[in-house]
Amino acid sequence: LGRLERSIGEMRQFSTALAHELRTPLAALRGEIELALRATRGGDLQRSLASQIEDIDRLTRLIDRVLTLARAESGQIPLTFGAVDLGELAASLVDQLEPVALARSIDMHCEAISQVHALGDAGWLERLLLNLLDNAMKFTPEGGRVVVRVCRDGDRARVEVADTGIGMTPDVVAHVFE
Repeated sequence: LGRLERSIGEMRQFSTALAHELRTPLAALRGEIELALRATRGGDLQRSLASQIEDIDRLTRLIDRVLTLARAESGQIPLTFGAVDLGELAASLVDQLEPVALARSIDMHCEAISQVHALGDAGWLERLLLNLLDNAMKFTPEGGRVVVRVCRDGDRARVEVADTGIGMTPDVVAHVFE
């Protein structure tokens, strides 16, 4: 068990170090591309440079997530438990994401009863729901639908995100909560 714990610790340290090491060259690349973008006057090159900036921003967000996860798993990010109104949280996130969904011709709405509380860290619950909604929109085709439902299930809170997207293959489903 000691060797396993050391290995896990080393993997966490590696993830953190890797994230830090990747941030600097990405920031430098982004800066150089921005300078090149300012010097161009439209056309295919400008579109290509703008696309590269979007890709770098996507990679930077991914690296930030890896770094946050590594910090959370090592206990560097303390959890703050409290009562979280899941209906309010879901409705707020749907309101924020609805313009993005509408731009992609996706109908997004929230069906939530009031006063559905769960004990948890509001920030992490928000990240979790935001990730679910982001994935739902990412894999739902134009003209599709994303619905968030918040209700009580006995003495438990229940949050569902349903969409008309492509769904998940059985091998992906097996690893969803890892």
